[in-house]
Amino acid sequence: MVQRYGEFVLLRPRFGVHTALLWLAPMLVVGLGGLGIFGALRRRRAAASPTLSDDEAKAITALLAKTGAAER
Repeated sequence: MVQRYGEFVLLRPRFGVHTALLWLAPMLVVGLGGLGIFGALRRRRAAASPTLSDDEAKAITALLAKTGAAER
């Protein structure tokens, strides 16, 4: 089988130049996935909405009281 199809058919092919992708691909996929998750978490944290200042909170409370929505 190896002579006909190459070492790709073996369960544990020898590490060599022509089989390096077989051995390194799982580590590359996990590493790229980890970097993707890390980047997504950083972006999510950076994009978090800031809290309202006291003036903004008072303005919203006044608007809600004016429209009658504060009682609901």
